[in-house]
Amino acid sequence: MCKPRTFSSFSTAKIQITATTTKIYQKKEYFCTLFRLIMSKKAQKSNKQFLYGTGALAFGVICIVFLFIYLTTNLSKAKVNNEAYGDIYQIEFSKNFIGDSTTVYINDSLLWSAKVNTDTIKIRVNRFSEQNMLMVSDHEKEITSSFNLANQGARLILDKQAGFISVTTITWE
Repeated sequence: MCKPRTFSSFSTAKIQITATTTKIYQKKEYFCTLFRLIMSKKAQKSNKQFLYGTGALAFGVICIVFLFIYLTTNLSKAKVNNEAYGDIYQIEFSKNFIGDSTTVYINDSLLWSAKVNTDTIKIRVNRFSEQNMLMVSDHEKEITSSFNLANQGARLILDKQAGFISVTTITWE
């Protein structure tokens, strides 16, 4: 432990203490100022890098969002196709379907779903796509058959023999 100094006069002690504290304070301020200068430049540099990186990322996200909006609006306009086909498909059931619950689809569009009571049922459908597919389901025997349809309209006669559904196509003349 250090012994406290005793001074002969109060004023000389005050001057010595003040001079010592001032030197210590000045050294401390010098190092603090130096530390602040060094750290502040590094901090400013990393803050600027973070700011620029965040800004670039935000700009990229905004550009991608506008690109997707632009592409979806243009593609949806291009896909709108109001082609009208004048051809007609006429679907008829044979006598073998009487009493069966049957469903008929063309291109995932339900045309008819009911029990066949007579053999005079005829379903007339306009051709609505370039390529069409006919699907016929028998619910009681759980049979589903699919047929590619001709590009021109036609008369389609559905027949069921030995648990299989077949179609006979007669084209219009």
